[in-house]
Amino acid sequence: MFNIVFGSSDDVIGKKDNALGGIENGIGFEKRIADIYQNCRKKDEIEQAFNALQQELEESIKDNMEHTKQRLLENFDEEVHERLRINQADSNSYLTRYESWLWHITQYYLNENARFSTEAYSFTLHRDPFNENIHPGPYRIGKNIDDANIYRISHPLAQRIITKCKSAILPQVEVLFDFSNHKAKISSLEPFVGQSGYLTCSLLSITTFDEEEYVQLAGVTEHGSLISKDICERLFSLNAVVTENFIILPDSLLEIMNQYLNDERSNIVTNVAERNSKHYESEIDKLDRWSEDKRSSLKLELKELDLSIKELKKQIRMALNLPEKLKLEKERRTLETNRDNAWREYDHAAKKIEKEKDDLIDKVEKRLNQNEKKEVLFTIKWQLI
Repeated sequence: MFNIVFGSSDDVIGKKDNALGGIENGIGFEKRIADIYQNCRKKDEIEQAFNALQQELEESIKDNMEHTKQRLLENFDEEVHERLRINQADSNSYLTRYESWLWHITQYYLNENARFSTEAYSFTLHRDPFNENIHPGPYRIGKNIDDANIYRISHPLAQRIITKCKSAILPQVEVLFDFSNHKAKISSLEPFVGQSGYLTCSLLSITTFDEEEYVQLAGVTEHGSLISKDICERLFSLNAVVTENFIILPDSLLEIMNQYLNDERSNIVTNVAERNSKHYESEIDKLDRWSEDKRSSLKLELKELDLSIKELKKQIRMALNLPEKLKLEKERRTLETNRDNAWREYDHAAKKIEKEKDDLIDKVEKRLNQNEKKEVLFTIKWQLI
């Protein structure tokens, strides 16, 4: 199981016994528990002995947990970090992938407007870049925070920064990605150290009922070998330097990347169509089940009214005097009015069901005529150093 979950860092696998063990071996721990039950006779004595054992081991457990966590952060791949659920309150040295992206984009945009503390992942504004009377802070990324504004992607300030950065016009230049000084291990990038190539990023928008957006990344080496989308994304985990060297992308490499993006686009469109088809079937099925339930309920109500009217007619025939007959006739007339109303409701419900089906079909037809829009966000020449 350890090899399956953490297999991307083979050089650490051999060290796992030292990294993950050492609190107390199983046999010794079992013996300590056995001694408690052999020597203690009363419930209070047992509880006191277990409390003493817990206090004795508590510091050792804490030290080993911190040591193990640090070993994982230092030696395992960045991909493994993202699989681990590390409590932010216990480890301020690690951010999730999205938190890391938010932290870096915030540092970039607020570079001249805020004071940053990298250790606590916090910052304080000393100038409002938007001129909107934004709270100066402090802001902090993390959990269980009560002495600062919790800074996350959904925060209004973060949304303003993201919107501004997304609208930036980016030139075609060379970018040097610094792999050697990156604190986390990324095995998938190691084969590309010393190499260079080109990378393009596009935004594909598909409008059906709603607008869906997909970020498409395509990269090649200078020799024309495609690199995966995951590798392209991992490049942006690194610190980088943007040079002033304006680039011209060779047509042959541009064609390779465009073909890759077109294939990916076809897969996206196919997935959207399949999802829409399942959605349509699900909605039709819900309408059919709802209409069947509605019809069954109304039919039952009509049947009960018919039986009541039939019973009243029988009572009218058997009534011995006129006043009683008139009273029963009024009740019958009321029931027949209720039955007529129920029939009208039944008819109205049936028409409503058919209208909802027609509306759903109209929406599906609009989906079949979906609109697509592609926007190139940036194109760069990359070099991994």
